[in-house]
Parts: sequence; structure tokens; C-alpha cells
Amino acid sequence: MSVDISRLRVDIGRAAVVDDVTMHIGAGERVGLVGTSGSGKSMIARAMLGLLPLDARASGHIRYGDDGAGDDGSDGSGLGVDALACGEETMADLRGRYVSTVFQDPATTLSPVLTALQQVTLPLRRHYRMTRGEYAERGMAALQRVGLDPMLADHLPHQLSGGQRQRVAIATAIVTSPRLLIADEPTTALDAIAQREIVDLLVGLVDESGAAMLFITHDFSVLARATRRCYVMRSGRMVEAGDTSSLLGAPQCEYTRHLVDAAERLTLHGAGATAPGADRAAIRAMREPMMRGTEREARPDSVDESPLLEVSHVVRCFGRGEGSRAALRGVSMRVDKGRCLAVIGGSGSGKTTLAHLLLGLQRADAGAVRYRGALVQGRRSPGYRLLRGESSVVFQNPYASLDPRWDVERLVAEPLMVRLHGKRIDADDRRDMVVGALTQAGLDPASVWGRRPARLSGGQAQRVAIARAIVTQPKLIVADEPMSAIDVAARLQVVHTFAAIRDARPDAAIVIVSHDLGVVQHLADDVLVLHDGTVVEQGPTDRILQDPQHPYTRELVRAASW
Repeated sequence: MSVDISRLRVDIGRAAVVDDVTMHIGAGERVGLVGTSGSGKSMIARAMLGLLPLDARASGHIRYGDDGAGDDGSDGSGLGVDALACGEETMADLRGRYVSTVFQDPATTLSPVLTALQQVTLPLRRHYRMTRGEYAERGMAALQRVGLDPMLADHLPHQLSGGQRQRVAIATAIVTSPRLLIADEPTTALDAIAQREIVDLLVGLVDESGAAMLFITHDFSVLARATRRCYVMRSGRMVEAGDTSSLLGAPQCEYTRHLVDAAERLTLHGAGATAPGADRAAIRAMREPMMRGTEREARPDSVDESPLLEVSHVVRCFGRGEGSRAALRGVSMRVDKGRCLAVIGGSGSGKTTLAHLLLGLQRADAGAVRYRGALVQGRRSPGYRLLRGESSVVFQNPYASLDPRWDVERLVAEPLMVRLHGKRIDADDRRDMVVGALTQAGLDPASVWGRRPARLSGGQAQRVAIARAIVTQPKLIVADEPMSAIDVAARLQVVHTFAAIRDARPDAAIVIVSHDLGVVQHLADDVLVLHDGTVVEQGPTDRILQDPQHPYTRELVRAASW
């Protein structure tokens, strides 16, 4: 299937979110679409699917064609249509059967009341007549193709990790063997190994079946692996197009160079790794000004030998009886004052469960968690109130963690009121503390002060979340995948933000849960590697990333490196 987009324009209110976009996807071709948050990438995908917001107005043409079509452009299978001109019934037949989509956030696209297998078989039930056994057989085959454990087929979305949910979404998209696959940030929630596996799977599907693919991403390492040709968007307009290898190696547009530079800076160059592109030395020279201030300086070991936070032989299980599953199996670790510890590992390895234990949000089934020497085990334990009063958290998705009804001032000020347990605080003092937190997070307070989250870019929203976390000057900051929901340019800004926080608060400890090893190499002093709930390796960042000893760590580094 081929797609021709001609002079597409999408207006929402008085703003043109997509403006005069023209692009072509040939049958069997893998095409990338890249740009920062808010550039219009996802809106193009929604226009192609006939799923624009109700208040959107679209003009131009999105024509679906197919090799072997008749003179009228139609082959009798629902193809040869204009997505902006045809009716909803035609588009409903096209979606899921000939054109499938993998969206960025599986938590919002999967039905919370359907099991993984039921979710995957939905497109089959909508478009084909089969027996119940045939539906189940096709669905299980799709789940196995994306590497999901068959034992998870009966699990609901909330019982799966973020990466596992994304695998279910991908299986749902490929179960009908579509002729065009639109992948909108499909690897965002996945670790490096799973990313490479999923990208290889999608590429294999396209190449073997002759289907076309539009791959929307802000991850340039994934872009290089998944696509042959690429379009670059900025503020709703196309600014550059060409072969992916040429675009990454020698970008012509200044904006594209900025994105490529940020991508190279935040991509892991592990032992023996080489980056794609023609002239790496030239690119490094171009990005030299933006690199200053982002390097991770070696920090001395904590003078105080007692750990700020200590975890000893922790076990955490979910479920009961035969269905019980151990998320953590005897994990031990320590977090020292003034140090940054990165917890890395694959999806479902136990990273988020460990983060919840560190914050006292879950109780360990065995072992102990101690904060400043006091036991943290339930709300009445001596260390719980101390830990919760001196710690803060940055979640993965800022739009999900920030109240959409509040403006930035109220969002950042709220933790001050919570920590004071309702006591009044002088308005001027509160304002000064909020301004200081926003400034330290790398934002201009005047430019974001009265905005709500919906009016912030991804990078701005995440930095507001960081400002909210640091406004109380915590001794411990836990960040759970703080980079995965934002584009590469915003990631670089957030790296600067964390570096500034560490310089301003040298005694504060930071725990970053991440699968982004490129970010980890710049921020973390130490790394702990989790695999299947077990610590397989831990040590200084440089040693872990440049000379990994455990086979699983070596596989992670290899998958994350260019």
C-alpha cells in the first residue's frame, strides 16, 4: 500500500498544527517522521486514520493507493480512497484491517477490562469471521511474535509492566497482517533490548509482507535501524527530507543538525560501539557549544560512610498461591548522600517496584528498607514519616502526574503546603520558593507561570514536574523513567536540569530508574542492573557501561549503543 499526502493542513481553533505538509510513502517502504514534541507528527498520523479531534479542520489530500489498482485508483478492497474525503464507514473498514497503528501510550489505548489475548483478537473479530479457537490461535501467535510470555495472555493491562503493555499493543496492530503500519513512538516504554527486538520485528513484518510503514519517533538510533527515508518536522511544517543515513550523517537544516547533535550526545557509545553517519568528527565539532555543562564529573565517595538509604535482601511478591510472582528476589543496595544511582534493566525486571519500596509506597515481604538508619516498613514504622518528609518523586509521564486543572504556580507550590500539613506560609515566601525551583529546573518562571499542563511542551511539563519535586529541597529524589515520554531535544534540557540540581544541592541523593543508558552515562555515579528481580551487577557507571561483566549487562549495552 502506498500513501500520498498533498498539502495537508490541520487547524485547531486559530492555530495551524499541521501546515502545507506533502509526503509520500511507497508500497513496501519504511519511512520515518521525526521532530520535537508539538511539531505535528502525531496529528499527521491521526489525519491518516480519520481520527482527528472533533474541533479540528483539515484540508488537502491523503490518498491510499495500492500496486495493481485499477484505473480509478481502487482495487475493490477499500483502497484508492482519500482519507479526508471518504465517509466514516470506509475509514472504519480501512482501520485495523489494512492500516494498523501502534500508539505511544498503551495505558490509554488498551481497554482496562480486556485481557491481553482479548485485546489482540479485537481487530480479527471486527473484520473477519472465525471460530473461537481460530481467534485464540491467531491471537496467541501474535503475542508470541512480540515476545510476550504466553502465561500473561490472561492478564489485564494494569497487571502488566509498561513494556509488556506496549508489546500487547504491537501484537494487536500486526495480528491482521496490515498493508500499512503507522508506528507512533512504539518503543518509548521499552528497554534497549526490547527496543531492538521490536524494531527488528516491525522491520521484518514490513520487508516480508511487502507492507509499508510510517515510523514516528524521537529516538534517532531507532530511526536509523527502522527506516530508509525520513521527513523532519518543526512547528507543523516539513523542514527537511531525504535518506535516513544521509540525514543523520550530514543534515542540511540547522534544526535537523540540532536534533542529530542532541541525539548523538544522549546515545550510549559503549565499548566498541560506532555511530552511523559519514563524518562523526564534523558533527562533534558542530555540537561542541551545546555539550558544555552536560558532562558528568566524577564525584568523590560520600564522606559520611553511613548510607542515606539502604535496602537489605528485599523480596516483593505479587499474587497468591500458584499464581504468585516474585518481582524482587533478595535485592540489596545503598544510596549515599551526594551520589546519583541509576537502576537499569528490562521491562518487568522490577525497577518500578524497587522505586516504590524506596519511597515507602509498598511494603517488602521480606528484608528491610532503612532511611537514615530507621526502618521503613509501613506507615507506622519509625523511618516512614522521616523518608516521606525528606524525599520526592518525578514520574514518567508529566501530563499524567500534573493536575490538568491547575496552573504552574499552584502545581509547584502544592508540595510546600502538604509538607507544612496545612500551616500557613507567607505568599511572598511561597512565590520566591516556586520561582527558585522553576529557575533551578531550567525554566523562565514568567513564561510558564499561569499556564496549565496542556499548554506546555513535553520538556517544559517534565521540568515543571522536576521543579515540583525539588521545591521542598528534599534529601532524596527518585525519578522513575523521567526521560522516556519526551523528545531528544527535551531530554538534553532535562539532563542540564538534573546537572544543575546536583551542583546546587551537592548533598542530595538521586535515584534514577531508566532504560535510557545514554542518559545514565551522563547523570549517574553508580549503576545497579536488575534482571528478573535480581541484581546481576552493580558498580561505578564508567565500569558498568564500558566494561560490563554480566552477559545480560553486555546485551543491554550492546543494544543501546550506536
